[in-house]
Amino acid sequence: MKFLSLISLSAAAYALSIQPRQFGGFFRGPPSFTNGDIINGDIPQNDVNNGANQGAGNGANNGNLPQDNPQGGANQDNGNGEGNGANGGNNDGQGNDGGQGNDGGQGAGDATGGGDAATADGQTVVFTEVNGVPGNECLTFRNNGEIVDAACVNTAADRQVTPSTVNGQSALQVQRTFTAGFRPDLVDVQACIGFNGTHFRAEDCNAQGVEPVTFQNGQLVASGGACASGHDDLAQMTVDTSGAQCATYTTTDVQPAAA
Repeated sequence: MKFLSLISLSAAAYALSIQPRQFGGFFRGPPSFTNGDIINGDIPQNDVNNGANQGAGNGANNGNLPQDNPQGGANQDNGNGEGNGANGGNNDGQGNDGGQGNDGGQGAGDATGGGDAATADGQTVVFTEVNGVPGNECLTFRNNGEIVDAACVNTAADRQVTPSTVNGQSALQVQRTFTAGFRPDLVDVQACIGFNGTHFRAEDCNAQGVEPVTFQNGQLVASGGACASGHDDLAQMTVDTSGAQCATYTTTDVQPAAA
C-alpha cells in the first residue's frame, strides 16, 4: 500500500510539473496581456504626462517666452516705440516750438504789447483798456464819435484805429465813417481821435482848436498833456486833464475793415 501511495504522489507531482508547459500559453497570455496593458498604459501615460509637461512645461515655458517677448515687445514699444514716439512727439512739439517760432504769435502779441510803447504808422489796431469793463474792454466809436468800452469785435470798423501822420504830427485815424444824422462835420472827411477840451472823441483830423491824441507808453495822451483815465459807470471814456491819472491800454494788430 505504501508503495502504491508513493507511486500516486509521484504521478501527481509529475502532472503538476508539466501542466504549465502544456497550458503555459493559456496562463501566460492573460498575465502578459495584463502586464503589457499596464506597462503600455503607464508608458503612454508617462509620455502624455511628459508630453503635457513638455507641452505645458516647455511649451508653456516657451509660451512664456513669447509672452515675455510680447512684454519685451511691449516694453520696447512702450519704451522705445512710444517713448521715441513721444520723443518724436516732443520733437514735433519742439517743431511746434516752431509753435514758439509761432511766437510770431507772440510776435503779434509783442507787437500788441509793444503797442504799449508805440504803434507803427499804417498798422491798424484795436485798443483794449487794462482793467476795463469786464467783457467789454475794447474802445469803440459811437455814431456821435464818443468813445466807450464795448465788446472786442476786432473785425468791426468802429473798433479800429490806424496810427498815422497828419500835417506833420502823429495822429490816430478812426477807421469807421460817420453820417450827417449824428456827425455832419465828419461826413466825407478823415476822422482822428482828438481832445476838444472836455472829451477824447472822433474829430476832423484837420479841425482847428482840437488837440491830436497819440499812443505813448501804453497811454492815450493829447498834445497838451491830458490823458484818457478810464471809464465811467456808463462805460464812457473819461479824461484826466492834468495827465496824472492815466489808464493803460494794449493793442491788437488787425486787418482794416471796410468803413
